[in-house]
Amino acid sequence: MTTRSVLVTSPRAALTASRLRELLDYDPVTGVFRHRRQYVGQVAGSMSTRGYLRIYVDQKDYYAHRLAWLFMTGEWPVGQIDHVDGEKRKNSFANLREATPAQNQQNIWRPSIRNATGYRGVSLHESGSFVAQISTNGRRRYLGIFATVEAASEAYMEAKRQEHTRGAGSRHAN
Repeated sequence: MTTRSVLVTSPRAALTASRLRELLDYDPVTGVFRHRRQYVGQVAGSMSTRGYLRIYVDQKDYYAHRLAWLFMTGEWPVGQIDHVDGEKRKNSFANLREATPAQNQQNIWRPSIRNATGYRGVSLHESGSFVAQISTNGRRRYLGIFATVEAASEAYMEAKRQEHTRGAGSRHAN
């Protein structure tokens, strides 16, 4: 009989910061975890199909970004952990912050497959020009009409950068 591991994301997980520190070292600058006991010095973890690093600890899988938070703060994050630069593989502590689901959604940069322009936040106006809009906290904000899809996209991306850096109400918030 084989036992399947369970990916643990709950803040109520049994793993404590002290137990984690017994088993792994974490470099907050590089975001790399290394084994302290078994496989001493080897980099811990493997990539999930979703592009996140997972680490197996005490018969359970954990996301590395959540373990980094636990390692550095001593507590499980209350909400989600956002990769500030949007790169799922970069687990340096400076690149992590607690975030609401809406704030974490700001990391989505690609348009939906239903988007006819191929640019996120941009739609075709009946006049043949392009409309840029952004949605934040359930509210849509009109950014303007632009002659080119690239100009509309740049307006959207700038608004997105401003919204994203506005923060998650955490240590990285501006």
